[in-house]
Amino acid sequence: TNFYIIKKKLVMSGAIGSGEYKILNKSDNGLLAINTSFIGEEFGIETILINKKYKSFIYKTYINSEKNNSFLEIKGVCSLAN
Repeated sequence: TNFYIIKKKLVMSGAIGSGEYKILNKSDNGLLAINTSFIGEEFGIETILINKKYKSFIYKTYINSEKNNSFLEIKGVCSLAN
């Protein structure tokens, strides 16, 4: 999985998915980014927490619908390019 920082956005590209995320917090240690969406009655939120020191990330997604609430968490290693 690769992450690219473009201005105030984080772009993710890799096997777990791809997308653009708004950076909420950025420091020398890492960053926190978020993406939210509404699709009809369903609501989804994705968060990415990147630890620059250990070159690792945590990706979490939550989809809320009337029929099903789904939560997924993936931990992994990444490369980070500015």
